[in-house]
Amino acid sequence: MQKILDDWFKILNLPEHCSIDDNYIFYQFNIYPPLVPASFALFYFLFGLHTGMELLVNTIYLVCAMLAIYGIGRKISNEKVGVLAVFIFSSFPGVISYSRFIFAEFNLMCLIAISLFFLLKTEFFTSRRYSIIFGIFLGLTALTKWEFPLTMLAPCCLYLIYSQFTIKER
Repeated sequence: MQKILDDWFKILNLPEHCSIDDNYIFYQFNIYPPLVPASFALFYFLFGLHTGMELLVNTIYLVCAMLAIYGIGRKISNEKVGVLAVFIFSSFPGVISYSRFIFAEFNLMCLIAISLFFLLKTEFFTSRRYSIIFGIFLGLTALTKWEFPLTMLAPCCLYLIYSQFTIKER
């Protein structure tokens, strides 16, 4: 068990020969949100330390973001808009370049897209299932980077304002 813990601590850049009781783990994670290092550590643990592992993890994030953006476009307009939105998103230079490196901003962008998709699927928070899923992905977004409220504040406020006008019309 200690060898497995030592491998995890090495991947997460923690001092070697830590035990589960050491408070350094919590100190390390209190400085920076743990989702990005933990997702990479999970894949390093499952598949070993390889130089291309960040490409695999970021590809999974990218595919999820593309599916979410397609879903947003389809929900707002139609399937053609969803496909066009995915094409435009995937051809941005930032998306292309950041997907090849370990940047928390890339993972944050992907999780924001997924969160916004599930925000639209909540149907003004009338669907309990999608509201819970939205809350889960909003929590995962919070575990990615501390600045996530700045990126989610405007879309959530606009959605709430839009929902008030839409509900009044019904």
